[in-house]
Amino acid sequence: MARNDLKLLYQKLLKSEFDFVPIGEHSLQALYNIVQNRFPTLCDDDYLCRTNCKSGNNSPEWQHVVRKALYEMQRRQSTKAITGSQRGYWLFTGSHLSPVASDIVEVPSERVATTTYRIVRDTALSKRLKLLHGNQCQICGQSIPLPNDQTYSEAHHIRPLGEPHNGPDVEENILILCPNHHAMYDYGSIRLDLRKLNNHPDHRIDQEFINYHNTIIASA
Repeated sequence: MARNDLKLLYQKLLKSEFDFVPIGEHSLQALYNIVQNRFPTLCDDDYLCRTNCKSGNNSPEWQHVVRKALYEMQRRQSTKAITGSQRGYWLFTGSHLSPVASDIVEVPSERVATTTYRIVRDTALSKRLKLLHGNQCQICGQSIPLPNDQTYSEAHHIRPLGEPHNGPDVEENILILCPNHHAMYDYGSIRLDLRKLNNHPDHRIDQEFINYHNTIIASA
């Protein structure tokens, strides 16, 4: 197996955005099986990471490429594959979700019809709050690991910015979340309880915005 095969596999995964994976939550092992069935000639179980890339992992190196592609999609803020409800799982959403919060915008028809993208803003305020929370989700406490010992989280405006919600860009209206919970709150699939949040003494959340989410966003 040549390095070019691994590069080709990586390119194919990113280009397809794993669109061959059924919608729902899958373990990494299940994803490996799906990818191997899709690209059998590019997935060599005998080409091991420990032998060829010295990562200390004795799993097939093509599996490392799968994980790399998933985290690259996450870095690009794709909503098709986000971290799942537990470690080692990924949630595949497809592109069928209907927007609720105004942080979700419809792409103009001249680009890609009926496709939606969530806007993930990274202002100086959100960066400060992410640092304050150590990039740990205020709901589940998860911190997404990235290369070079870095971590990743997203800032969620409880009362969304812009029309029709017109929420303010203030720390009292911001939660630090993992991508999975960010998507769930954007789409109003769950309600907020201030008492159950992982709070920080230097980051105050206003109950007014919690009430807005529960009555307007989560009930839409």
